Amino acid sequence: MASHVQNDIAAGFLQEFKSFATDAIHVGSEPEQWNSMAVVPPISLSTTFKQHGPGKHAGFEYSRSGNPTRNCLEKAVAALDGAKYCLAVASGLAATLTITHLLKTGDGIVCMNDVYGGTNRYFRKIAGEVGLDVSFADCTTLELLKAALKPNTKMVWIETPTNPTMKVVDIQGCADIVHEHNKDTIVVVDNTFMSAYFQHELTKRQCTGCPGMITFYIKGNLEHASTFLSSLKLFALAESLGGYESLAEHPAIMTHASVCENERKKLGISDTLVRLSVGLEDEEDIIADLEQALSAAAPSWLRY
Repeated sequence: MASHVQNDIAAGFLQEFKSFATDAIHVGSEPEQWNSMAVVPPISLSTTFKQHGPGKHAGFEYSRSGNPTRNCLEKAVAALDGAKYCLAVASGLAATLTITHLLKTGDGIVCMNDVYGGTNRYFRKIAGEVGLDVSFADCTTLELLKAALKPNTKMVWIETPTNPTMKVVDIQGCADIVHEHNKDTIVVVDNTFMSAYFQHELTKRQCTGCPGMITFYIKGNLEHASTFLSSLKLFALAESLGGYESLAEHPAIMTHASVCENERKKLGISDTLVRLSVGLEDEEDIIADLEQALSAAAPSWLRY
């Protein structure tokens, strides 16, 4: 039964990446790079590294600029996405800040309006206050994206669940989007959640399968959404896209609380919107937890 469902879900998506599991296990973890020949890369806890002579280091100076263990991760992630290089940072917002620092005062940024709440907050309250010209647009609509571009636009910020790497793309390679609008503009794609329900066909062209992120509306009002969340037992009520554990959250109150109410309405982030990050627990347990929480949250007129 499960295999048939998986086959149905996989239909129409991109083929899985060749040797994905093999590369994930082996690239960057070659035992030969360590004197001990350890199969699992040792965790380097050092903050600084001894040098052979002044300015003659063995590849590392401070852990903040390079670390043997982090290098293993960066090599693996680059290989999985077919990239030459990868830079690992502590968080998604650290990546956002790193990319934004490529720009200078007066440069323009067009950010899609449906982004992670922290991204929205950073662009509005920090980047916009230090001389960067930030505007927001519905980047799922080509005409709205074109209209938002200005002569000083240097970056278009789009967040999707396509893959785990951040891509910086010369806008000239996206002529069908902006029609060679500004040769210095770059498009930045980050791996943060974007609702893809109305873009199912686009998602299938970009992804090898369905992501674990799900949003839906609870029938009723805020009280019913809160009851659903408080009734969950397996899902933890927490912000994040999650790891191997299942998480649930209320965007309007939690991740997107800093987005003004009018903007939340435009994005469909109402008091009854719930977001799930489905983990790796047993399928039957996940479904059972959702069913009992939905039953507890159902408005009285739906229970009979």
